[in-house]
Order: sequence, then structure tokens, then C-alpha cells
Amino acid sequence: MKKVWWFRLIEIVGSRFLIAVVILTITTYAGAQEQDPVHITPRVPEKIHNQKGKPSVTADTEEKAGPITPGESSSRETKINLAAPKNEASAYPESAESDVSEVHNWDPHRAQKDIEVGDYYAKRGNLRGALGRYESAIAFQDNNAEAMWKAAQTAEKMGQQDKALRHYNEYLRTLPRGDHAADAQRAVQRLSH
Repeated sequence: MKKVWWFRLIEIVGSRFLIAVVILTITTYAGAQEQDPVHITPRVPEKIHNQKGKPSVTADTEEKAGPITPGESSSRETKINLAAPKNEASAYPESAESDVSEVHNWDPHRAQKDIEVGDYYAKRGNLRGALGRYESAIAFQDNNAEAMWKAAQTAEKMGQQDKALRHYNEYLRTLPRGDHAADAQRAVQRLSH
């Protein structure tokens, strides 16, 4: 007599284990059929406590918030005016709105990638693209001395002395005793005259 595949499976795995799996599958399937997924009611915790540890809402009754006692805070009482103070712009003229062109988040990983792409552009002779990537790296990580140094070098090669001088000074502010500090000092003196 030829054995069927499921009979052979019972011999290999063991009948008790297989029966348990079948029963578990059937009960899970039957339980899933009984629940209507659209009309599942969420469980309500027995008590919900406020910040002071006192129950504010119970499962049986819903209480409305009572009057605010002294010392407690209410969002209605503590409205804050977030507008800039009057005459703020005239008090600080050096921080004009036109100076802010784009705000970047702090992202050292992206800054490093911009430096790598800038190096690629520089090797290919695309100095304008390289300078753009180095300046983008500085925007994403404003203390990245490597990007400052490379931006200064590239700007100087392009003949943009003002930009090169600015980047050399940024480098010296960031790393006054860095690897390229002496070269940056000489470049600042050379470009300043």
C-alpha cells in the first residue's frame, strides 16, 4: 500500500505536534472570522491620571475639567506673543532679512558627500561645480575646515579673491593651528594687499 504525503509527514514530524499546529490554525482562523475589523472597540484604561497622580477620568464616568486652581497652568492663561518686538529691525541692522537666503540643517554626512563630489569636480577641471559643492558642505556643517580650505583654494584658482579671502579667514577661525594654518595665513596676507 502506497503512503500518502501527509501520512509520511505525520511519521516524520510527530503526530502530536502536527495536531497542535492544525488546531491552532483552525482556532486562529475561526477567531479572526468572528471579529469584524471595522467595529473593533478600543480598550479604555481603568483610570487616566493627570500630572499630579490624581485620577482625572475613570472608565465609568467622564468628568469635565474643573476650575483651575492657583498654581496650575492653562493654555488660555499663558498665551505668548511670538511676534518680534517692535523696532527690532532698527535695533539690529546688521541682521537684515535679505542676508538669509537658505537655511540648512546640520548634516555632517551630507557635507562629507559634498566634499567628495567637489573633489571629483575639481579633478575633472570643473572648478565652478567644485566650489559650489564645497560651499554647500560648509552650509551643512559650518565648522568643516576641510571644506573651507578646499573652497578657498578653488576660489583663488578661479580668480575670486574676495571669496577665497573669506574662506581662508573662516578656516583660520575654525582651526587656528590646523594643518593648513600657516598656508592660510600667507594666503590672507597675499590676498589682503
